[in-house]
Amino acid sequence: MILKFRNYKVLYEINLILIALLLPFTEYFSIQFVSISIILLLLGWLLFNGKSKFFTLTKSEKLVLFLFILFYLINLSGLFRGGSSIAEKVLIKKLALLLLPVIIATGPGLTLLQIKRIIFCFIFSLSISTLPTYSIGINNLLAPQNDLNDLADVLLIHRPYFGLFCAFSVIALLILFRVKDKLFIKLASFIIIVYLLFFAGIIYAKMALISFSITVVLSGLVWLLYKRFYIYSLLLTAILIMGALLVYQKTPSIKNNISNVLAGKDFSFNDYNILVVGSINTRYVNWGCAFKVLNTDNNWLYGVGSGNSQNKLQECYKTRNLWVYESKMNSHNQFIEETLYNGLGGFIIFLSSLLLPGIISFKRGNFLHLSFLILFTLCCLTESILSRQVGIIFYSFFNSILFFNFKNNPESITLHE
Repeated sequence: MILKFRNYKVLYEINLILIALLLPFTEYFSIQFVSISIILLLLGWLLFNGKSKFFTLTKSEKLVLFLFILFYLINLSGLFRGGSSIAEKVLIKKLALLLLPVIIATGPGLTLLQIKRIIFCFIFSLSISTLPTYSIGINNLLAPQNDLNDLADVLLIHRPYFGLFCAFSVIALLILFRVKDKLFIKLASFIIIVYLLFFAGIIYAKMALISFSITVVLSGLVWLLYKRFYIYSLLLTAILIMGALLVYQKTPSIKNNISNVLAGKDFSFNDYNILVVGSINTRYVNWGCAFKVLNTDNNWLYGVGSGNSQNKLQECYKTRNLWVYESKMNSHNQFIEETLYNGLGGFIIFLSSLLLPGIISFKRGNFLHLSFLILFTLCCLTESILSRQVGIIFYSFFNSILFFNFKNNPESITLHE
């Protein structure tokens, strides 16, 4: 060993903090910066980490780690089903899905204080990365008829990912907040929460805000179940359902819009906000073509391969929507994307890699990780989050840290602390 083990622990944490700081700037600067930090993390792990750490993992943790590895390896099948050059790029881009879970699961354990430092560094960096966008973002807010082209030019990260990052940061601050914290910390946390939610609003990160709201409600319900407050959980569920039904019945516009969405009817750009209509109508095309590909030659069973899926979508886009065709859009749903890649097997593995850790986190009372999974899953319904490297690193990084380090924490990460 070149470094003592205790020095490696310090180096390990510094590397994780570096990834957290670079992540919100990943798409603006070169992805190579955060990739280099992951490579340094890997080198330190290979040279100085005790490999026996794997045997200290619980059976459930080993199973989850196996699922994460399998989720990456199943994409190897794309190399043998056409489009191998594209498939190779996909596999390299998604390498973090393999490396980060393995390194973090078998690396030095992190305490709750260390996890807080990593998350707070990410939130600080995220807040800084929003600054270049505010002036144009506010102009778009004041003139909603504008499109998002000018806003997209100054965004450091693609809008859905920026919104996801903001939503996760707010949830983390809410869960990690302590009543006994100093007044300055309370005030700073409140300001950051308001700031990030407002930022998500002015960049029109619609799904992120919707997912955030649903995550808060679901996390609260799950916490009540965890604490065995069954009557309160049933009462809250009944209130939410009755409230939703009342709003649906008493608000004709909402009722009509929901009916149109369920029927797959296009929305008029003259009658509705162009930013909302564009997202809905585009996804009709994305999902419609994806299902057309899956229903052809029983592709839903085996998939078409990671290197072939975009070509298949393009064939359909060309006949349905020229703009979507020229934009070379993916399916805009991570579950559909995994099914396109590897069929039903890929869908089941991806779903299992979310459900199993979620169940384990619920049993442990790890509501920060559970909330992360709920938020990520909801955002995956309208976006292919793992199609960009920034989304891949974000998911594999925080998913691994929050799951594999829970047992090393001196206290549970729950909503009531």
